[in-house]
This record gives sequence, C-alpha cells and structure tokens, in this order.
Amino acid sequence: MAAVTAQRDQSQWLVGTTALREENEVHRITLLSDHSGDNLVCNEIFPHKYEVWDIAPSPVHENAFFTVYNTGARYEASLWQVVEQDQDQQRHGDSEGGNGADVASRDPNHMPRQHRGGLKQVFTTGGDEPNARKICWSTSDGENTSTSSSSDEVCVMSQDRITIWNLSDGKTSGATSAGSDLVGGITAMAWHPQNHRMICAAHGDAISCVDARTMDVGLSIPSAHGDLPARDVDLSRTNPNVMVSGGDDCQICLWDLRMTDKPRLKIGAAHSHWVWQTRFNPFHDNLIVSGGSDSLVQLWNVPKDYTGSGKQGGHSYCDKSEIGLGWVGEMCTNARFILWFDRFNPFHDNLIVSGGSDSLVQLWNVPKDEGDADDGDEPQPQPQTYDEHEDSVYGIAW
Repeated sequence: MAAVTAQRDQSQWLVGTTALREENEVHRITLLSDHSGDNLVCNEIFPHKYEVWDIAPSPVHENAFFTVYNTGARYEASLWQVVEQDQDQQRHGDSEGGNGADVASRDPNHMPRQHRGGLKQVFTTGGDEPNARKICWSTSDGENTSTSSSSDEVCVMSQDRITIWNLSDGKTSGATSAGSDLVGGITAMAWHPQNHRMICAAHGDAISCVDARTMDVGLSIPSAHGDLPARDVDLSRTNPNVMVSGGDDCQICLWDLRMTDKPRLKIGAAHSHWVWQTRFNPFHDNLIVSGGSDSLVQLWNVPKDYTGSGKQGGHSYCDKSEIGLGWVGEMCTNARFILWFDRFNPFHDNLIVSGGSDSLVQLWNVPKDEGDADDGDEPQPQPQTYDEHEDSVYGIAW
C-alpha cells in the first residue's frame, strides 16, 4: 500500500493484492469525511496480472506508479500509467469482478467499486533486476516533491544490490549499482529526504549509507542490532543527522549519523517480537511509530534531547516504560496475525495507516502532541478499517 502524495486535495492510497490463484488488482482508496464521520472508500480498481509486493506512486503524477511484482519466475518492477477505458470495457470489468451496482443492490451501505481505467506499462526493469523488492522515488530538492526532477530517478532495491535508474520518456538513460559491500541480504532502504546524495540500507546485521553519486558505501554501522538482522531504517525529515532503525532484537535504535559508534538512544523491549517497521513523524522527529510481528502498532514520544531538537545529550538506553510511550494500538486481536507495516501521513501529523496478515488496512487517528499522548483519561483511538482484501496486505507507504 502506498499514499498518492501527488494528490493534495484528498487522502488517497494505492493497495495491491497478492492472490495466488486469480488475477491481482490495484485498488485506489480514498478517505472521505462527511456528517457520518470518516470512511475509507474504494472507487477505482485496476487489473494487475501478478502478485503486487510493493507500490511506489509518482510524487508528481497522481496517475503514475511503480509496482514490484512476482511473475512466478522472478521479481520485476514496472512503471504504470492509468489510462481511461470506454464504458463497454468498464461494464465488462464490473461483471467479471462482481463489482459495481450488483454489490450496492445487495448491501446499500457498501460503496460500489468501479473499474474506471486500465494500466499501461511505461517502463520495466525486466530481467535487469530479477530480485527487485522495493522502489523509492527521488526528491532531489529535499522536502519539496513538486518539481519535475523528482520524477526522473528511482532507486530499486534487490536482495543483493540497490540500483538507481534514470527515467526519460519511459526509458532508461543509465543505471548504477551498489552491492558488493552490502552483504547479508538487503532488507530495507530509505532515500534521505534532505540529502539527495545519501541512500541508507539495512542488510544483514548492519546498516550502511551509500553515496548516490558514486554508489560507494560512505558510512557503515556493523552489528546495528547485535548479531540479529536489522529490519528497517528511516531518516528524519526535520533533522538531517537523525536515523531510526528496528531489528530482530526487538529494539528500536536512534542514531546520530555524525557519530555512529553507539546509538543515541536504544529502546529496549520495544516489542515482544521482531520490529518490522520504524517511521518518523514527518513534522515532529521526536514522534516515532513502530510495528512488529507481535501485532502491535506503537507510537513513541522520544525526548527531544535525543533527536537534536533540544540540548545535546549522550548515549542512553531505556526500557519502554521510561520513554514516555504515547499510544499503543493492537492492530490484530489474534496473536497469530502479523503486522507487516505502518506509516505516518506525510501531510498530517496525527494519522497512521497500518496493514498485516489479517488482510485489513487500518487508519489510526493518534495523539498530536505530548500532552495528548500522556493523558491517561483519553480513550485509545479506534481505527477506520478497509476490509476488501482476502489475503495478507504486505506493503504500505504514505
């Protein structure tokens, strides 16, 4: 799942399916607000032949997006453009998929899902990236994602390397790779939102920062989470020197990129099982959301001393009870379900979206500030739920 950040008038996401025995789809879902409250509505469905394992919408074109998919023989990445279909094609798609007016007639409270367009493949990595796993679009001017230059480059993460592709009119004008120094299998990457020259990757038990100009490793943190794998990494959008990571040691580490011998802050026992996802709030780098295989989404209120927003402090270790835990959301009520991901909204500092192996996409409205987070009298937020999938939801981004 990924947010359509080029759409500024509404909150929209693209969600891909991973069905094994039937054709897959990409759904466009929208958050609608009216007198009855907030509702997640699916108003467009696009057919997608293969299992969708990652989606990356263009930051400047709301009808263009990358998908990473499994063909059965290998993983590939393709850039798609939404194209309009005529009415006969739409009716044919609705009748085959069981969507549209017939659904509304059976359930008057169910918003009909409509096939309003198809997908045209603009570019594909094909056999050049047989193990592609994730796509990141470049924002070469930092926080501003509205310039044309940000749509010219994408970074493709494979199991054994990361590659930058330069796109021009749907074709590649060149590609450079880094992989020999990223041993242990790459599990996550993040393109620095303020420093276009830096790409950070988690691989094996280490975290490395790659120079996007030369694709050489300029900074490496070995054993970032002890001898266990590092699972995720994210970079602050408000402080260029702060990075957060999560790993199989059940801990969350906050790093100062200028001094990486030890984490600035280590949250011990952050989760009772592996930490799959860690993300900074796009506006407040002292707020971090994490998700783990213990089926929990947790919001952390990190002291500003450790994010560079306040006075400088030393290295520290704390248990979760000491960190000022702002909010805990149990994404799945059954422990056998696994939370795969969670993301902050890039435009609103109190919205988190999550998904996992229970096939649900959930939107959480969480405390905005430390005062709200610490008020024990306030009830825990209840999520808005999108439940149209029949299998696990594996990817998400705002």
